[in-house]
Amino acid sequence: MVQSRVQRARGHPPQNSNLEKEPVEHRRHQRAPVDLPVEFATKNSDARISGRATDLSLGGMFIRTAHPPPFGSEVLVYATLTAKKAAFELAAVVRWTRDDGMGLQFLPLGARETHAIMELSQQL
Repeated sequence: MVQSRVQRARGHPPQNSNLEKEPVEHRRHQRAPVDLPVEFATKNSDARISGRATDLSLGGMFIRTAHPPPFGSEVLVYATLTAKKAAFELAAVVRWTRDDGMGLQFLPLGARETHAIMELSQQL
C-alpha cells in the first residue's frame, strides 16, 4: 500500500519503517544507575522534598518522587555524591515529569560537582 503524503506530513512513519523498534537516545552523557537519597526545593522556596536519584550523568538525573514540580521549574538538588560525605547543591531544570518522578537537566556545574559526578559514575 502506498502511503499518502498527508500521512507522512502528519508524522506517520512508513508502514515498513524500523522507527517503532527502539527508541533513539539523545543524551550527550552516559547515565549511571544510582540509588541516592536526595532532597530538592523549587527556586525561591525553602521547603525541601525527599526523593531518590536512580540515574545520574553530567547532564542531569532522574529523581523518584511523589511530588515532582511542573515542567520548566528550576530546582536545587541537595545530595551527597562522594564517599567523603560531602554535600552538594546542584541547580537544575525539570525537563519532564511522570507519576513517579522527574527528569532533570543540570544547569552549568562547577569543577567540584563535575569531578564528583564523574567519580561516582566511574565507580558503578
